[in-house]
Amino acid sequence: NIPVALWLGGALEVTALERALGAVIERHDTLRSTYRLTRDGPVRDVHECPPDLLRVEDLRALGAGARDAALRRAVSDAHAPFDLEHGPILRAHLLRTGDDEHLFVLCLHHVSGDQWSLGLLFQELAGLYRAFRAGQPSPYAPLRVRYADYARWQRNWLQGDALQQQLAYWRARLAGL
Repeated sequence: NIPVALWLGGALEVTALERALGAVIERHDTLRSTYRLTRDGPVRDVHECPPDLLRVEDLRALGAGARDAALRRAVSDAHAPFDLEHGPILRAHLLRTGDDEHLFVLCLHHVSGDQWSLGLLFQELAGLYRAFRAGQPSPYAPLRVRYADYARWQRNWLQGDALQQQLAYWRARLAGL
């Protein structure tokens, strides 16, 4: 699991955040994929963006204990397993701890991203949130290349001499470990 928890201060438009999250997931099919095992190996299935992906919970009634309760929920969410076959493989939770304070918790399975791609995800999420909050359309053009395209290119390239060179390099680097 790759968990991220961000404290958000100030006025927050939940509808714009929800829309932005949906737009990011719609742009990146890996975030709405599931994986099932077949006799021939794993198979990836791409789904529509799930509705109500952002769970919103108001903890203000807990008073001074709201922040601690939010952190406990974030830790619990970070440790909860994902069902790769049925999905989703991304969870988003917005915990309201004060009138102008929220804890935004995003957790995704490592099969759908890494630290580098997480930076891109948050960059796009912030850009889309700003646009939607201002009543503007998405500032991003549709993706020309998806991760599956890159993986296909890499599989096609990594054959014959290229494969043997890579194997030799890594065998030498890892020798003796």
